[in-house]
Formats: sequence, C-alpha cells, structure tokens
Amino acid sequence: MTLLKPAKESVGQVYAKIGIYGEAGSGKTYTATKLSIGLHKLIKSQKPVAFMDTETGSDFTKILFQKEGIELLVAKQRSFESLLTIIREAKQMTDILIIDSVTHPYQDMMESYMKKTEKKRLAFQDWNILKPMFRQFTDLYLIAPFHIIVCGRSQGIWDYFENDEGKMELYQKGTKMKVEKEMGYEPSLLVEMVKDYDEKKVSWVHKARFLKDRNPDPATTLDGKEVDDPTFETFLPHLR
Repeated sequence: MTLLKPAKESVGQVYAKIGIYGEAGSGKTYTATKLSIGLHKLIKSQKPVAFMDTETGSDFTKILFQKEGIELLVAKQRSFESLLTIIREAKQMTDILIIDSVTHPYQDMMESYMKKTEKKRLAFQDWNILKPMFRQFTDLYLIAPFHIIVCGRSQGIWDYFENDEGKMELYQKGTKMKVEKEMGYEPSLLVEMVKDYDEKKVSWVHKARFLKDRNPDPATTLDGKEVDDPTFETFLPHLR
C-alpha cells in the first residue's frame, strides 16, 4: 500500500480558521464582527452566528448583526471547559463561531491547574501537562466543520541584546497572541490589529497587519500586507 498519492483538488467546504489579536481598542471585536457578517452572506448561511464572549463585546456589536437580520447566539463564559463545550455545541447550531477572547479561557486553564496543584508559580515541567491540555482546544479548532474566528489579547515577545557598553538590555522584538505560543501556528490567516492616531483626520486609524496567510498565490495573498480600517472585502482574497 502506497501512502504517497497524487494531490487532488479540495472537495466540498473548506473552513476559515482566522486569528485576530491586538491591544485594547485596536479593533479586534469590530473586525471579527464585520468579517463574520460578510462571511455569513458569502456562504448564504441560514444559521445564527455564535459568539463566545469573555469581554462583553457582543453587547456593543449585536446591533450590527440585528441590522443585517442575522440572529446572534451568545455565551458569556470565561472558563476553559466552557470553551471546549461551546466548540462541540456549535457544530449543530452555527456555521460561524467567534471566540473573543481566547486569552481568558487560557488563563483560566493555568489558574485552575495552579490551584489544583497548590503552586504559586509554574515550573518548566508543568508545561508538559499544560501544553497537551491546551491542545484539546487547538485540535477541536482545526477539525471543527465550521468557520471560527479567534480573537486574543496582545503580548510582547522580549529578548536581550548587548549594548555599546557591553551590557545586556531587554528589548521587545515582536508581539504574539496572549495564549499558548503554538496557537500562532494554527490559524490559516493570522492578523495583528494596531491603532495609530491620524493627526490630519483627528481620529484613530485601525490597522490590520497580516502576519500569515496560507494562500500561496503572490497575486492574491494577504501575507505581509498592512491595511487601514479593514472591511470584509479586505479578507475576500483569503476566503475565496
């Protein structure tokens, strides 16, 4: 029996798995909402959009769904167990799930573990338990037969460099979603949201920085692009 076989075209629906992260006020929830509304229309879904809400964001964006005549199902939960349950339940209830923010269930997982083990800080060996624990979520996320948009808070990535005086200094070399670091590998599209103040417009500009797009076509990929105030149309090259 030969395991290697000729590649074939994908058959049936391919599901979007999108990650969006950023600081407070960067536009994560609003972008996820506009994206889910546009996606709902694109796939001609007849089901509600589901929203796991850990930060009360759905209270402010539900009017956008109402204006489009889209029913919104909301679960205001923060626990890691709730996260797993909601993904399992969503299969029967929706074509599109928003998780905003995944950072809270991740923190709940760690806090619950520390409480159970009566630890005040995590040691290296604890990650041999925590990583497989969080993988329960990423496995469900990847195989779920529906579209999932995961939002998360931003966290700095820090490192040391040697200055001109030969002393080591700490500097921030980048950012990531504030969650288990391997989560960054899972989404097919990963976006960092940042906000800059535009003095000419006297207002904030919300920028989408596309850190990863698995679409390899140079003509349509979003990889490496930066877009001010992204709309649903911004994401269409990836979704198509």
